[in-house]
Amino acid sequence: MSDAAVAQGPPGTLVLGNLKDFRADLLAWLLDCARTYGDFVPARLAVRRGYLVSGPDLVADVLVRKHQDFRKVFLLRNNRLFLGGGLLTSEGEQWKRNRRLTQPSFHHDRIADYTSVIVDESTKLADGWRSGDIIDAQDEMAVLTLPIITRTLFGGSEVRIDDVARGLDVIQQRMKERYQALVPLPDTAWTPRNVRLRRAVKRLDGVIAGLIAGRQGLLGELSEAGMTDAELRDEVMTMLFAGHETTALTLSWVWYLLSEHPHEEWQLHDELDAVLGGRPPTAEDVPKLEGVTRLVKEVMRLYPPVYAFGRDARTDTTIGEHRIKRGQTVIIAPWVLHRDPRFFPEPDEFRPGRWTPEFERALPRFAYCPFGGGARMCMGKGFAMTEAVLAIATIAQRFRLRHKGDPIELWPTFTLRSRHGMPMVLEER
Repeated sequence: MSDAAVAQGPPGTLVLGNLKDFRADLLAWLLDCARTYGDFVPARLAVRRGYLVSGPDLVADVLVRKHQDFRKVFLLRNNRLFLGGGLLTSEGEQWKRNRRLTQPSFHHDRIADYTSVIVDESTKLADGWRSGDIIDAQDEMAVLTLPIITRTLFGGSEVRIDDVARGLDVIQQRMKERYQALVPLPDTAWTPRNVRLRRAVKRLDGVIAGLIAGRQGLLGELSEAGMTDAELRDEVMTMLFAGHETTALTLSWVWYLLSEHPHEEWQLHDELDAVLGGRPPTAEDVPKLEGVTRLVKEVMRLYPPVYAFGRDARTDTTIGEHRIKRGQTVIIAPWVLHRDPRFFPEPDEFRPGRWTPEFERALPRFAYCPFGGGARMCMGKGFAMTEAVLAIATIAQRFRLRHKGDPIELWPTFTLRSRHGMPMVLEER
């Protein structure tokens, strides 16, 4: 067994370690580390030591075989002002209880009941579009997914998209600043950035208070099960943060990649015409839209909304042949795993057709993990996939979206965004 301290990693400076390169271009740095140094790469970000883990078997150690030796990364644990004690940050018995209470809302039968809402909201969005208009697909998809989640999970309450979007923008930027900081300051520190953060959280809390007051849908069920208003608040905040925005980003990348690959767009339209013949999709159509499902999987391979996530060691442990000390951080980056040529031939190419049943059966577990994995795999996976397939099927029957303007600049905050939005010209089919 080897000590992690002797593993090879990128050189850094005495004080900052690898923080300068990490800040300069995070996505490129992650890829370069894995491609230069292998599946287990030690790095130091100022005072914090960690390891980039890019081998599927090592990831399985962290998320499955030795998951009890790890907990959620410090970045999430230190954002209690925003996330509270929701499913994304809670541990132990609290997490087990809240997961058990929330899980039924994401059961297959429940998701089937949500399909009419997804199609209805997608239709309403497209009804407001006009051929020749220029939209920001990133914003428009957030306008779509927010009412879907509030109607399906929270009983139809109306919310102001601007309040949610502005609040999440500030919070995501603050989270990025904190993990890039030399010495991260706590939320209680009186700084201009923390003042903006508290204002953003207050804005979102106002939205959530209105949802809780209605006690409808999932919120009613959780309230009857004994959750307090404070606990409900944390779970709603988590679902808005981890559910609504991640699906919106996936959809925005769908339109961008289709715009850049007209042959794939033609294949999509061919399938929609054959399966739907111009009518709105239903729950029964989802398994028939195999090409749309492959499209979504390939988009999430190239642009996973959660491009990296971490775990902190609770105790001294090992993964594979490497020792990890208590308190050290393990970084798992779908951005890197999904671009590994060992598992994905021509990894930088957009090829939805690769996702055949045979290809998926041969793919090592955790070589593809846009929803995480193990006990804490995102329970909204089925919901998100169904939502994406139905939204694409509804909108693409009516419109093509053509990318306009400068090349996309990737912006990795907590999720993977386009820094300057995603301007698109609408073309009616």
